[in-house]
Amino acid sequence: MGFRPGKKVTTGIRFAAIVAGVACALPAGHVSAQTITENLTADLSGFIDGFGNTPSPVAAIDASFTVTFNESGYIGPTTTGLTVNSFTGTTLGSPLEYAWDPSLDVLSIGASPVIGEIFGGQNDVVFQFNLSNPNAPRLSLCSDPGFICGSGQGNSLYYSSGYTLAGYPNDGWLATVANGVPVNSAPEIDAGSAAAAIALLVGGLAVLNGRGRGRARPIRLQAR
Repeated sequence: MGFRPGKKVTTGIRFAAIVAGVACALPAGHVSAQTITENLTADLSGFIDGFGNTPSPVAAIDASFTVTFNESGYIGPTTTGLTVNSFTGTTLGSPLEYAWDPSLDVLSIGASPVIGEIFGGQNDVVFQFNLSNPNAPRLSLCSDPGFICGSGQGNSLYYSSGYTLAGYPNDGWLATVANGVPVNSAPEIDAGSAAAAIALLVGGLAVLNGRGRGRARPIRLQAR
């Protein structure tokens, strides 16, 4: 399962981040590339299982990050420039890293070997931030261009951020926008679709992050 901008995702039937054909040339983004510092906060809650019908075992995941990076080209995954100021809500299987996709102006922070993707049956999380306006960062929505969010596809009440847990191989939970989708309103997903793809990734990151986990199946959100 995936929550990603555009690619196959690992959380939410496919919470994968985007990327389908990753870039060699610099995509259009900010006109003048420079090193920037972003202070990012995410308070995720109202989780809905994008690939099944299991109630979320986690009520909320809260985190705060400071990231300093050069926005001129693809970055990831790395801890260079990343400070985790706080993180609560779930247990992770590996340290948090970040990746940057300038074609979508999306910065992904997660614990998966493929940043932007999360894997069913493993303790993974992904936060997807839209930095199209660096002075007003926000969590990316499933209605933003380039994201495939499984059952939340195209829905502005779903964030393309979420988590997976060990012991739940066919489930991945997407956070919902406050005062938006009721927790019990997740659409049903057929088992075949859920098994086919679960992963969230940000475009271009799939190519950059070739480190996979041999056994787990990604739940992806991917770009078209």
